Amino acid sequence: MVTAPPESHPDHQRLVRVQRSRAADLISIIADPGCVVAALVPAVAWVATRDLAATLGWSGLILLFSVALPYAALTLLIRRGQVTDRQIVRREERHLPALIAGVSVLACLIVLRALAAPQMLSALVMALVAGVVTLGLVSLRVKASLHTAVAAGAVTVLVALHGAAAGLLTLAVLAVGWARWRAGRHTAAQVVLGGALGAASAGLTFAALR
Repeated sequence: MVTAPPESHPDHQRLVRVQRSRAADLISIIADPGCVVAALVPAVAWVATRDLAATLGWSGLILLFSVALPYAALTLLIRRGQVTDRQIVRREERHLPALIAGVSVLACLIVLRALAAPQMLSALVMALVAGVVTLGLVSLRVKASLHTAVAAGAVTVLVALHGAAAGLLTLAVLAVGWARWRAGRHTAAQVVLGGALGAASAGLTFAALR
């Protein structure tokens, strides 16, 4: 089967048509899913333990499986030419990274259970599993914004922990959605879909299990 060159792919064409926006690029960098998870995990770990050493220890373990290993695998896939770029612009290339991330996060959940981690942390990792699985399955048919999904899921988690005041962070989710649309990475529909899936899968899973 002959694969179309990257520049002919509709996702790539949308990307190259837009005029560069420094603001959108900066927001996308700050709101990278790995960065958001790296900020969220210690915040939840602190609420769960109220101990600095425990927060650092549990956070390091969770981030190893949920960020470090999946991103290392993504880097390898890029070097092998199986993925075009770090943000995985082509929907068809998202399946294998999603599978790897899902397996890695599921392994983290098993480790946490074995180490008798606080329930709140297991709930957080279960929320990550739910988010990865949901986005992975959806990507089989349509493309959704991972940036917006992770941001929306994180805000929903924080609302579950801190109440309505954390809902003000919804403005940050809107900014992330705008940035992904403005940068040509996603259509408006893909941004909305990502936000809805992130809040519903990851956020509500955490709220139910914590």
